[in-house]
Amino acid sequence: MRRILIDNARRKSRWKRGGRLERVNLDRLELAAETPPDTLLVVQEALERLAVEDGPKAELVKLRFFVG
Repeated sequence: MRRILIDNARRKSRWKRGGRLERVNLDRLELAAETPPDTLLVVQEALERLAVEDGPKAELVKLRFFVG
């Protein structure tokens, strides 16, 4: 039983399995809805220009900015 518990702890602490990640309290996050509308329009235009150059990077920025 000890061996099973130790193997499980080792597996969970690996980077591949999400080791060393911290939980984030969602109540403390600043949401995009609280951002001024002018800023959202500027970000949208920049994302459209970035999507023309590099689609995957634009998608990543979009998810990061709007989702958190």
